Amino acid sequence: MGEEDLMASAILLHPYRIFGCMFSSLLSTIPGLEHIEPTVGMIPAEVSGQHYRALVDLGFRGADPHCSGRDLPEGVAEEFGLRRFGVE
Repeated sequence: MGEEDLMASAILLHPYRIFGCMFSSLLSTIPGLEHIEPTVGMIPAEVSGQHYRALVDLGFRGADPHCSGRDLPEGVAEEFGLRRFGVE
């Protein structure tokens, strides 16, 4: 299975899971969000905050921890944090 197939299957299984900056330019096309400009590369924290708030307002949320299109079992991230950094 190629990378495109993995991404397509992840999107179909989790319609509100987004990958990085893939859809940055689409936010500015939504009525009422014209003030949000498309971005490329590193951006200031305040611009990132604008994009984050817009996504939350649209019903998106952070994706559950995943790797190569597969969700991590519950508790794995917490266990890693505890073992590696001493925090949950």
